Amino acid sequence: MSDFVKIKVVDDATPILLSLLNTLGDKTLLHKDIADDMADYTRFHIREASKTRHKTAEKLKSKKTGYLSDAAETVEATSDAYAVIIRVSSPIFKRVAGPVTIRPRGKKYLTIPIHKDAVGKKAQELWWNAPKPKGNRQTKRRRRLIQGLFFVKSKKGNLLLAKSNGDGTITPYYALKTSVILPQDEGLLPSAKQMGQVAEKTAAEYLEEAMQKKGIPL
Repeated sequence: MSDFVKIKVVDDATPILLSLLNTLGDKTLLHKDIADDMADYTRFHIREASKTRHKTAEKLKSKKTGYLSDAAETVEATSDAYAVIIRVSSPIFKRVAGPVTIRPRGKKYLTIPIHKDAVGKKAQELWWNAPKPKGNRQTKRRRRLIQGLFFVKSKKGNLLLAKSNGDGTITPYYALKTSVILPQDEGLLPSAKQMGQVAEKTAAEYLEEAMQKKGIPL
């Protein structure tokens, strides 16, 4: 799990709010409120960001995967008397800091969807219920490739995974790449300024409530 922000409540506070905060002794309860509000806001921000980040699905006119919306559920918050920390565990948020290079793990290629039926699916999920091949290992492999996906090079030299249509034509489903560079995307997470505003608003409400309980006029 990786931290994307670690913020002390007073970092972005106004002078008046800073003065009020300094009158507090133990800030543990205040920081707990801020942590909860920051986590809620971060989840909201990610879900909103997910609405505009479906370029592959939109281009291929496919169903959206919901990957980023699911990643919003990985947001966690911790706090103590000194700081509030928001954490997210999905690796997609590394793009906030800069471009990210994706490489295959345990395989030779990444499979990049280029057909609507391939979006959000692994290549293994696109076998077409072919009967179990018979014969030796080489024959089984050849028959399975013929009945399912197989490697082919495009006219431009790109390596693809495709399926035979049975009439001499093929339908490409994936482009195969040894690596892919995802560009920086700072908007995937709230900015430090936005997080500071959330912290300040929560702190102000906390202090107002605390003063009312003590009968201190504002």
